[in-house]
Amino acid sequence: MMSANRCVQVDESATSARSRAERVDALRNMGDVTLCIKRGLEKAFREKDWRHFESYTGLTGHFPSPDYVPILTAALDTLDPHTQPAEILLSLQDLKDPGCVASVRRALLWKPDFDEFSDLAFKALDTLLAVGTPAAWQVIEEAAASDDRERIRSSAERVLREIPR
Repeated sequence: MMSANRCVQVDESATSARSRAERVDALRNMGDVTLCIKRGLEKAFREKDWRHFESYTGLTGHFPSPDYVPILTAALDTLDPHTQPAEILLSLQDLKDPGCVASVRRALLWKPDFDEFSDLAFKALDTLLAVGTPAAWQVIEEAAASDDRERIRSSAERVLREIPR
């Protein structure tokens, strides 16, 4: 069983001012830290501590676990720019968990004012490709058929033409 003290150590490393590579190395030396990362994500999300949430989100791909998906999708579902949705999509892309498809679909359809070049939609398409389930392909088909952003629609069409399922 993981001690509370260990999660305090993980939190100190995960949220330190060191580079991500240095934080990852420090955490790797601690053994299995996935439970502490999950708790850190949950706490940061609950407290709306977006700096810490982003720190933890950036670590999920280095210490992959399906345990992160519920909190990452809950954060993505808020459609709140403070949660760093682009980083969440990259983490979900690394995790490739089928449980994220509905949330990724919502992000794909979201058209926030700050996303002038539809970066989130492109990351959402990449995440759906990484997941690769029939449900993920169905969302890509939906984007190809109906997205009102020409670049997203044509990208989805190209994916459907060029990538084998």
